[in-house]
Amino acid sequence: MANLIPERFLFRYSIPVQKLKSVPDLKSGLFPLTDKYQFPSFAELEREEDYAKLAVGWHPKGLLFEVQVDKESPVVKFNSDEPEVSDGIWFWIDTRNTQNIHRASRFCQSFFCYPNQPKQTPGNLPVMIARAREEAVLPEPSAQQVQVEHTDQGYHLQFWIPAESLTDYDPENFSELGFYYCVQDFQRGEQTLSVGREFPIAHDPSLWATLVLVG
Repeated sequence: MANLIPERFLFRYSIPVQKLKSVPDLKSGLFPLTDKYQFPSFAELEREEDYAKLAVGWHPKGLLFEVQVDKESPVVKFNSDEPEVSDGIWFWIDTRNTQNIHRASRFCQSFFCYPNQPKQTPGNLPVMIARAREEAVLPEPSAQQVQVEHTDQGYHLQFWIPAESLTDYDPENFSELGFYYCVQDFQRGEQTLSVGREFPIAHDPSLWATLVLVG
């Protein structure tokens, strides 16, 4: 009999994130990341296996995310008017890690990154969080950097968010961030940090994990 409550829902996650040695410039290609930036997988708690690997690094000038997606075919589905049904990755960030609220504050932000088709430009869409009690300022998509490499097995995407695009980002005084992600693939479904969209992960910061900025 299947569990009514997912096992991954029973835990609070706090993940250390290592400091980057320099500021990435994705205009010249992917930024090299070593294994120490790899993000843990919690899929084994549900006796499952992730199809995407995540890595995260931080710097006083911003945050770098890396996702390697193993697809069943190199075909990518994308519609800028419907990111909810497109291939790509959602990132939710709370620069104050307020775990005791159920509606987003102005410190909470949402970004959708898309790989696009090979030979087409990847990009990102800052998106308003539904039901937020305070609306965050949406940065221009051009303020962030996205780089992608396509392979026969999928794609390798990096996303750099500069400090100016993160509301009151202050790692010296606030070294813990609220964080959640969701990888979308029209062939393989969704992969999330913990529970899926059967829970209100897109707008309830109390469900998000904690990134601890170290190093």
